[in-house]
Amino acid sequence: MRLFFAAIIVGLLCFAAPAVAQTPATVKLCQGNPCVSVSPAAPLQVTGSFAATISGFAPGGTFASLTATASSASVALPAGVVVAFQNTGTTSVSCTLGIGSATAVAGQLQVTPNSTVFITVGSNTFGACIDETGSASNVIRLAGGAGLGTGYGGSSGGGGGAVSIAAGADVTTGNTTDGACAGDATSGCTVESRLIRIAQNLSTVNTTAAAAVPTGANVIGQVGSTSQYPFGAVPLTASATGTTAATTATLAASASIKTYICGFSIRANATAAATANSTVTGTITGTLNYTQWTAPAASGLGITEQIFAPCIPSSAINTAIAVISAAPGTGGVVSVSAWGYQL
Repeated sequence: MRLFFAAIIVGLLCFAAPAVAQTPATVKLCQGNPCVSVSPAAPLQVTGSFAATISGFAPGGTFASLTATASSASVALPAGVVVAFQNTGTTSVSCTLGIGSATAVAGQLQVTPNSTVFITVGSNTFGACIDETGSASNVIRLAGGAGLGTGYGGSSGGGGGAVSIAAGADVTTGNTTDGACAGDATSGCTVESRLIRIAQNLSTVNTTAAAAVPTGANVIGQVGSTSQYPFGAVPLTASATGTTAATTATLAASASIKTYICGFSIRANATAAATANSTVTGTITGTLNYTQWTAPAASGLGITEQIFAPCIPSSAINTAIAVISAAPGTGGVVSVSAWGYQL
């Protein structure tokens, strides 16, 4: 019984004893005597050389966006030394930077679908992107901030990798302040310099094309020509007379061009009427035949005429075309004329 009451008394004393408060640990720096306490009010000062670790990209809370289509779209860059370009579309886009304005062309910095590229903007104030397929529409979101983006080397998110560039690739884009190439040759010029040169050439072409064609002796095609012959043609005529036998009028040949016949006329009579064939030789494909009536002298003239539209060319270069009448016969009188041109 005595032991039971003793246990109760000990238990009550334990519950009634106050808790002992724990004193926070104190850090002291000892160099000589006395030691100095280190606390937020008296921080530990350390001097020496240190290596800093570059932190990853940290958005600064400034944003912008643009829509990249077949035409370049530009927007003012959000504040920050580094700007993240995020492609939320389904096709690749090409992006670039500029001061005051920017114009993107295919083949510049590529941002593939659902990826982000981080660019240190320097003194540039505008960014621009264009869709590389020429048809899609991609929303590009821009975020300004600081630090190196992961995936581009040196950040806390991963190391840089090797870059492979194909032989002959042009990696010199240049700056928007570059001057134009001195000539149309591309050797030794940046891409920007070539683009400026192309723009200058296009401007010259537009100015020339828009100007009025000067008046004067200049002839474009057959505009302003009053001749019935083709432009550059040399007109030709030939004529001959005879009596009883066949008579020939010849349009001359030329060493470097063809001869064309545009028409002929044969007029004949004789003591008695006669019917025979006249011919045109030297023409393309073969000889042409025409039935000629020679009238009796007492009745007038027999007329055989033909107009060719279009005019008929000779069978080859340096080939004459001849019109040959039929023979009128006894007491006959005949005239043969032909006309055409060389070209």
